Amino acid sequence: MDTFLDALTQNLPQPQTVKSFLSDIVNVLDPNTLDLKNPNVDAFIGNVRAMILDELQDLGDAIKVDPKALDVASVKTGLDSVKDDIARRVIPLRQQLSGVQALNPKKVQNEPVAPQALNVGQRVPDKSMISKMKGINPGQWSSEDDEDLNGADWIGSQEGEVLTRETRNVILVQPWLTVPSNPLERIDIPRDEYVTFMALNIIALQQADPTINDREKAAIALHRYYALRDGLVSPSFDPKTYFVKYSECVWATESEINAAIAFMQAHNDFLDVLTKEIRTWIRRTFIDRVCLVSFVFRVRGHHYMNSFEELYMRVWQKCRYEMSHLGITFQNLATAALHAIFPIVLDLHWTNCVNDGRCNGALIKRYASACAGCAGPYVVQQGVQDIEQIAPGVRKHLTVAIAYLETLMPRLEQHRYAGSVNHSYYGVARVVIDERRLGAAAAVVKAAIDGLASGDPLGQSAALKRIAKYAPVTGAVLARAIGNLSNRPEVVNPLLESV
Repeated sequence: MDTFLDALTQNLPQPQTVKSFLSDIVNVLDPNTLDLKNPNVDAFIGNVRAMILDELQDLGDAIKVDPKALDVASVKTGLDSVKDDIARRVIPLRQQLSGVQALNPKKVQNEPVAPQALNVGQRVPDKSMISKMKGINPGQWSSEDDEDLNGADWIGSQEGEVLTRETRNVILVQPWLTVPSNPLERIDIPRDEYVTFMALNIIALQQADPTINDREKAAIALHRYYALRDGLVSPSFDPKTYFVKYSECVWATESEINAAIAFMQAHNDFLDVLTKEIRTWIRRTFIDRVCLVSFVFRVRGHHYMNSFEELYMRVWQKCRYEMSHLGITFQNLATAALHAIFPIVLDLHWTNCVNDGRCNGALIKRYASACAGCAGPYVVQQGVQDIEQIAPGVRKHLTVAIAYLETLMPRLEQHRYAGSVNHSYYGVARVVIDERRLGAAAAVVKAAIDGLASGDPLGQSAALKRIAKYAPVTGAVLARAIGNLSNRPEVVNPLLESV
């Protein structure tokens, strides 16, 4: 125990104080059973330390000081408040060590995710949606549909999205309204309460961002209404239960309610700004709109950036919808309208819609796309498997990369977000990927595609291009050899003969 704690708290602020406060947390980890020869232990300790540092950083932000400069009293006070968070977040890590049973070992891989939601107040329940999502296979790679199935990497100065509460994204709910207690729990909202809800949120948007026009504000508010109705957001959801630190769906204050009442009295036709046609399209396509945002968040690691506009538009059109049906900008769809949906609830909704066949086929197809942060291994694996069909001998030249893939891929497939840059929002530990070990394989795949199937979408993968740069010579030489091999009839003809 002491050795484990020493390793855990090394170089942390006030290590002795932190160490004493972590004793009950590491009891959950049961460190006496850790096999110190297990190669995963070092990574496990490193991940736990990173989590503690993360919590201390949050504490430091809260009291406006550098966490490394915290005094003993501040550390004690802060750790009292974050102890539950740390304990909750390390449990999934402990389960990932070899030889340790999962929360529910009777679960089988690829088990459909049921609509049953996580109860408010639960921490790490063995019947939660987290354990149900575990084991959903990311699926085989495909070169179809441009770069959607080639994978994408995170964009921005940090890995993944740092969720911060922005006023323009906050959903207001009247405090007397009956709201969902669990995700995906649909409720009925009376007509008069619908009008009040719309007024509350239109006024909130006007104050948060006066640049949004009236029709757009009404469209955003209508999306928020459907999100509340369908149990995607609720003021009753405990953020910590869903691996986030705050909620953007909150109860309206008395002053906000009074402002909404005054607004309704002065503008009794304020909802007329939305035509019946637009309202109808928003209602009919709402499921697909949520799944579209979920898809982009999965493969890009952020809800929206200007560079995502083309992706949003292309997938929307692949759903056979017209831009005139949208009634809102993609930026506002992903931020002001739907950003308040917790990431794990966003994906749970998409998962259930896929399993039930309720979302558009273009979005069902993209459910298997690799998440941001782990596109590289999937595209390399698919490319190597393709090359082996005509050049099986290439395997002996890529022993390091293939051995690494064979170890890495089962770990990535243990959880749908194990390799994601946003892994923490799903309660799982990050599987760290060493792309340098895949360099030779990526270079061969990239050069072979460029030489034999120039223009194929698989070869346009940003992840493949980046990883291939680690081994340019290997890729050039082996790809040339593969090209020469493909020109030999005695090699190609047997591949074309029927069995």
